[in-house]
Amino acid sequence: MKTRNTLLVVLTTISSFCSINLNAENILLRNLYVVIPMDNSKETWEDDGGSLLPPYITAEIADNILQVDFDQPAGNVEVVISQSNGMSVHRQNAFNPQSMTIDMNGAETGRYLLEVYTDTEAVGGVFAVK
Repeated sequence: MKTRNTLLVVLTTISSFCSINLNAENILLRNLYVVIPMDNSKETWEDDGGSLLPPYITAEIADNILQVDFDQPAGNVEVVISQSNGMSVHRQNAFNPQSMTIDMNGAETGRYLLEVYTDTEAVGGVFAVK
């Protein structure tokens, strides 16, 4: 039992030190010309043969903090977050960001649509605020 507790403390210390968030959920981003259902069920998405987005934009949510990362310059970027009823709750602009962070802690619990517009891409994905 003591070994188990020691291992837990070591793993907790390592994860804190490395800033690994085990609660982070990746958000599957797709091109916006594809129909994105609010239940995020991949089976119902139209298959356009190339709808998965280039890997240079990624998004995840952890502890209601949404982070969108850009691995290469994206030019002008606009991030829009909308409720399931289509009402926009957040809009943010940046030029060539490496990362954009949005605190969703004040938002109502539920599903939201993340839209990311760049000079060359328009992508989106569904995420939940808990």
